[in-house]
Parts: sequence; C-alpha cells; structure tokens
Amino acid sequence: MTIRITRVEKDQKITLRVDGRLVGEDVAELLRVLGESREPKILDLGGVQYVDSRAACALRDLLAKGVTFVGASPYIRLLLGQPATDE
Repeated sequence: MTIRITRVEKDQKITLRVDGRLVGEDVAELLRVLGESREPKILDLGGVQYVDSRAACALRDLLAKGVTFVGASPYIRLLLGQPATDE
C-alpha cells in the first residue's frame, strides 16, 4: 500500500487525511475507510503527492457523490477538473 489514511477530529468534524501516492490499488482501501465513516465525508488530500489515472477517476466519482476535498494541490485539483485555487 502506498498511502496512509488517518482519521482527524477537529471542531467536532471528522476528516480523513490521505498521505502518500494514491494509485489504483489503493482505491479499494480508501473506499472501505470512507464507507466505515457515517459523518459527512471530508478528505484532506494535502499529503497526496501523486494520483494515477484510476485513482483520479475514483476521486472524481467521490466528488460527484458529495465527498468534500480539502488541501488538494493545484496538480490534483487539475486532475479532478476543479479550479487550481480556492475561490
């Protein structure tokens, strides 16, 4: 596995922080951890250094399902079809 997923609680909100290289083989683990969480889904992608095409497709699907991403680099935001900066 090339990622680490950490559950972070702050201000009564749960965020799942993802660190490392998110590649296709890690998608199943990410989806499993997300499925275990009943809170609104927030993923902190600030520690993600690389996303391959399979993982990018999975992240786009999660966006479409209402998962919120924070901390994504301009590179990852571009892969997800989001503006490169927060507006």
